[in-house]
Amino acid sequence: MKPVSLQQEIERSASAFRQGMPAGMTYLFNAWYVPLCQYICSLINDPVTAEEIASEAFLKTWKYRLQFHSSEDIRAYLFTIARRDAFKWTQQKQKAPRLETLQELTAATTELLPMIHEEIRTTIHNAIQTLPNRCRQVFELLYIEDKNIDEVASSLLISPYTVRAQKARGLSLLRPKLLSILEKKK
Repeated sequence: MKPVSLQQEIERSASAFRQGMPAGMTYLFNAWYVPLCQYICSLINDPVTAEEIASEAFLKTWKYRLQFHSSEDIRAYLFTIARRDAFKWTQQKQKAPRLETLQELTAATTELLPMIHEEIRTTIHNAIQTLPNRCRQVFELLYIEDKNIDEVASSLLISPYTVRAQKARGLSLLRPKLLSILEKKK
């Protein structure tokens, strides 16, 4: 009986791998796992993550096993997919600090929103207080008590047309005041 060369054994295992035989996967895993981990570790300098990426690469290769015609095809795909995943991991790792900063900024903004809302509400309320009496009453009923035009007209014993006119007058008086306040805060 003629001795089997290492390359013949690998090709036989690659054939078993393509046919979905676990023995083929086991042989190739034992032959290429350590070199694959070393290759990935040389790219990302993280041995634990390198092992995870290598294992995932074997699983992805198993999924597409019918596409391969030789052991070299399998090996090339395995190392290519591992390199791609290593680069993805590196990119995600580089984005992580920015993501943490964004999360911190979002948290800070969320904490500030009630204060900002209260400051805006107070500013608008103070501006409304400077309106002429009837105009102020219309605004308070429309915007603070959330009544509609007919309800305001009924409450103040005026016509809906007068309510609309007072609302328009109030808006025209408030707009410049609120814009000037906003410009001062910039």
